[in-house]
Amino acid sequence: MMDSPHPFDLIIGLDRSDKKADLYFIDTRTAQRHKQSLDTSPEALHQWLAQLRQQHPQGKLAICLEQPATSLILFLENYSWITLFPINPITLQKFREAFVTSRAKDDGKDAQYLAELLLTHHQKAQRPGPRDATIATGARWPGALQRMFST
Repeated sequence: MMDSPHPFDLIIGLDRSDKKADLYFIDTRTAQRHKQSLDTSPEALHQWLAQLRQQHPQGKLAICLEQPATSLILFLENYSWITLFPINPITLQKFREAFVTSRAKDDGKDAQYLAELLLTHHQKAQRPGPRDATIATGARWPGALQRMFST
């Protein structure tokens, strides 16, 4: 079990490419973690989200993903039971560099870093409102968090 209650029951880091999405799940109630990859077609995403809701019918779920992802964000906004945290790519890059000195990018690891970023810094994360203008331009973490990873 985690030390303090988290506002979300399940945190998902989502790193997408043209053909697939890498996902990293952290259950904040049990501290269990697992990863998954899936196709990014709308049908595959709908099926995954239906399964996710069935597995967590009352759960508070958060997805952290890297900008730009306007189409994916607009797609996910249709699911009111998911809270989205789109982040600036530089924030993820700085967070990654804190752990990996080679600067090698790995979609599976980036999904993990996105989930861990939200797990550890959820109180500093900004949630855009529905169809918030920042979605199209790239929502930003507050300046303090940006500076934390800019050294």
